Amino acid sequence: MSLLTRHLVGLYLRTFAMCLAGGLALLLVVEFFGRIGDFASYDSSPSLVAAYFALKTPKWLVEIYPAASLLAVLLGIGSLVRSNE
Repeated sequence: MSLLTRHLVGLYLRTFAMCLAGGLALLLVVEFFGRIGDFASYDSSPSLVAAYFALKTPKWLVEIYPAASLLAVLLGIGSLVRSNE
């Protein structure tokens, strides 16, 4: 693997990880505040709430993956353009 390939793959993977984590965090916050009334009305324990979010996370990752991938490519190209590479 050439030096250029390693540089581009590293840039993409770092950006992709940040986009995926940011999208997942945003979705978790929105979902939590959207369902906080339901959790309170059923008197759910924090462990049940954590289990709910842990079990929903794989579905959300599948939904976020395409957008995070596209955003990572666009941000990576923008980063390369900004640094004149």
